[in-house]
Amino acid sequence: MEPIHVIGIDKLSEDQIETANTLANEYYEKLQRGMKNITSLIIHVKTYDDQGGKKRYAINSRVSSPSHHFESNKATDWDFARTFHKTLKDLERQVEHGLHVSDQK
Repeated sequence: MEPIHVIGIDKLSEDQIETANTLANEYYEKLQRGMKNITSLIIHVKTYDDQGGKKRYAINSRVSSPSHHFESNKATDWDFARTFHKTLKDLERQVEHGLHVSDQK
C-alpha cells in the first residue's frame, strides 16, 4: 500500500500534479524523520472556482502512525504551490511540537 494519497489530484493540471507529487515526497521524508513509522499521509486538495476564472485552493493534510495522528486544515490560498507548502509545513510543525523531535537528537 502506498503511504502517500493525494485526493482530488484529478482536478489539477499536469504542472500542479508534478508539483504535488514532488512536494508530497519531499515532506514525507521530513515527516518520516520525526514520526519514524508513518502508515499514511493523506492530502486532500479542494478547488473553488470564483468569478473571474481564478481558482482558490484549500488543502487539508493528515499524517498517521500507529500511535499518533496529526491533521492540518488551515491552508487556503490562490497559489497552489504556496498552499501545498502551508499545509505540509503546518503538519511538520505539529509533529515537531507534539513529539518534541528536536529534543530527541
